[in-house]
Amino acid sequence: MKRKKLLEQIRAKNPALLDGKDEAKLSDQEIETLARMAAELSMDDIRQLLRQAVKDRFSASQVTDCGPMDISPYIEEVYPAYLIYEIDGKYYKIAWSILDGKVTLGETPTEVESTWVEARSQQAESDEGAEMLMRLGDAQNPEGTAWDVTICEVGFTKNGWYIPEEAMRGAEALFEKVDVNLYEMPAKGATHVPDALFDLKSLLVKNKVGWIDTVKHVAGVGLKGVLHFLDSAKWLGKNLLDATQKGASVYGLSYDCPVRAAKAVVDGKDVFKVLKFIAADSVDIVTRPAAGGKFNRAVASVPAQNEEDFMKQKLLALIKKIKPDLLKGKDEAALTDQEVEVLARMAMDEPASSAGKDDVATKADLEIMRCGMALDKALGDKDLGLPEIAVNRIRKQFEGRAFASAYLDAAITSEKEYLASIAQSAASQHVAVVGAGSISGGLGSFERACMAADKLFGLTKDDVVNMAKLTRLDNKPFFGDVRSVQDYDGFDDVPAFSSIRDMYTYFTGDAEVSGRFNRKGLTDLRNAQDITSGTFTFVLGNTLGRRLVAIYRAMNFMENMLVSVKKTVKDFRTQEAVLVGGFPDLSAVDPEAADYQEIAGVTDEESTYSIGQRGNILTITRKTIVNDDISIIQRLIDGLARAARRTHAKYVWGLITANANCSDGTAIFTAGHGNLGATALSFVTALAGYIALGKMTEKDSGERIGLLSDPSVKPNLIGPVDLVDTVQQIAEDDYYFSANDLTTKVRNALKGKVNGVTNPLFTDTNNWFLMLPPDVVDIIEMGYLNGREEPELLVADMPQSEQVFVADKIRHKIRHEYNGAVIDYRGGYGAIVA
Repeated sequence: MKRKKLLEQIRAKNPALLDGKDEAKLSDQEIETLARMAAELSMDDIRQLLRQAVKDRFSASQVTDCGPMDISPYIEEVYPAYLIYEIDGKYYKIAWSILDGKVTLGETPTEVESTWVEARSQQAESDEGAEMLMRLGDAQNPEGTAWDVTICEVGFTKNGWYIPEEAMRGAEALFEKVDVNLYEMPAKGATHVPDALFDLKSLLVKNKVGWIDTVKHVAGVGLKGVLHFLDSAKWLGKNLLDATQKGASVYGLSYDCPVRAAKAVVDGKDVFKVLKFIAADSVDIVTRPAAGGKFNRAVASVPAQNEEDFMKQKLLALIKKIKPDLLKGKDEAALTDQEVEVLARMAMDEPASSAGKDDVATKADLEIMRCGMALDKALGDKDLGLPEIAVNRIRKQFEGRAFASAYLDAAITSEKEYLASIAQSAASQHVAVVGAGSISGGLGSFERACMAADKLFGLTKDDVVNMAKLTRLDNKPFFGDVRSVQDYDGFDDVPAFSSIRDMYTYFTGDAEVSGRFNRKGLTDLRNAQDITSGTFTFVLGNTLGRRLVAIYRAMNFMENMLVSVKKTVKDFRTQEAVLVGGFPDLSAVDPEAADYQEIAGVTDEESTYSIGQRGNILTITRKTIVNDDISIIQRLIDGLARAARRTHAKYVWGLITANANCSDGTAIFTAGHGNLGATALSFVTALAGYIALGKMTEKDSGERIGLLSDPSVKPNLIGPVDLVDTVQQIAEDDYYFSANDLTTKVRNALKGKVNGVTNPLFTDTNNWFLMLPPDVVDIIEMGYLNGREEPELLVADMPQSEQVFVADKIRHKIRHEYNGAVIDYRGGYGAIVA
């Protein structure tokens, strides 16, 4: 009856799993596995369902210069209770749920801003009471300062979460040396710090009571470790010790950390399933633990006893109980594990007559105990490579009985081969099968295909992770199409496209590169209905954009040596770079004779600028794709990135080399400013420029600023490549000769006081400059439209319906929008040499 019911469930939820199989010949175990596979949804499955539901509800159409154009929403992020989608440049949040494969969206979406946040997940306390806690036993630490603890258990928590075995593996290092805190909340007992205080958590020193180390994963149990109390919290350990001895329930443990989780159904329960522990903020002592965190027993030393030590002590206790004479004259601490095991066998061969029948362990008991430990070790191996369902199946087969290790090894091998055969069968029918945390059957998802495109153009995991972290000056993500950083964990496992033509065919189904979109030719993406004729164009543009930014950032023309302020500008209106004056010296005052007087006011000056636009069109032809010229495209993008960075650098340096006006309306370098020279670079003229910077006075107050009073402040001596030898001599030599006969040696006063820099962009072979670091005094302000420091690569032509190319071309537009102005002349000295 059960067999028939499971087959009906498979046909209803995923009938493809039964294609080509003789149902009558399937074993009960095979049917059970297929039923679980049919019932589970992978993250890609969930995302596909949500993508289609959002598209069906929110897709729109608008009229453009190129004719009518469909606007489809794109899902940015998926969270357990809601998702974020983008449409027409705006972001919206809406609730979602999935029941029996059907998506239900919330009533009204809420517009939100795209920003980067770190999610924090607490295993909040259970309302079911303080069910814990201490496993009674002989305390080996009379002070109770060190405890064997369970941080969290495998399985269901009391507040709607499910923590699988695989989420525990690899999390040990995150909890090593983690802080342990105690927050006593009125009317709530001990619990987590309130959300309002979370950002101050690290400052609540008095709430830190200890730390955890020796963290390990124990299969079938969870994460365990040793908790050490600080001297200031010894009272807490003593209270726990007293409670242990009296069998009372006092405290438990609850972790507080960011996790990745998904909404799922496990054993018929709707839960949030933990996929991965990202970090560990702390472990908190609570009154009502929800995830099985508990104090097990006080331990005697640091680190805690490992499983082997525990087994040894247990066997010694058994020998003392059954036949203590075997230990007479022996140093128990010096006995090896093998010697203790032999003595235990001898004790059980001749049980003492004084021992009660029910108290005597048998050889079978010992063997079952040893086999149980071997089973835990084998199934707890993080590199085992089996899904939890398979691990549990093997555990049920061997648990509670004695067995030879060869049989366990054979069972694990058989399970792996069985799952591999099912995956291969499903893959041949284009079925995505979830097993051991991976998906077989090609790239399988749009996100993985985008990673394959990135790898084709030479981007590494570090590159795409950096792109995911890259933000504009307003802290919004620079690339709207990239996923969160954690989503690139499997980047190295994704196969790269073999060629640009291979990538084109994958996204368009057009194997002959005719230019026509062929949905029937799609393979892995056939069911993704939001793949259109424009998908390839946009994926290519996004990937090229990431390579462009990577190369742009790698180039360095040293223009940041001048930029003191970078500002987000929202429009093309005139901007003001403001210089504020300084106050005079404080007045002497006798409060008994007169009141304090108002200090003299300061004024400000403004340099103005407005955002300028720079850009060009880069065309990739159908011929390039047909010829598979991937290296040509890479070199074009690299050259474009270098050109963009060089253009930006020449603009910034041009404000100095062209002696542009500053905030007082006059040129930066003038005789009136006291910072203009006219003679060639030498030890003497460079020293004159250094002294001029040291004498600069403050606006309004007229007082010397003392820009060089800090010995760590070193101006940059900057000249063209033609003057490299002179620049380096002034920066590094101990002496110089003041006469051509090399007889008059003079100490170099600037050694160690300036940095020598040559600029490849300087075309004048004689002019040179001495500039202070931009964080010492304001020099130049740069404004970037919408905070985008790096250039963008955009699709210039919108592909028409069912056509990939416009006139056999794909055109991408590079755009970089910025401008700036000089704020103050006091940060530099310039020699304009005739």
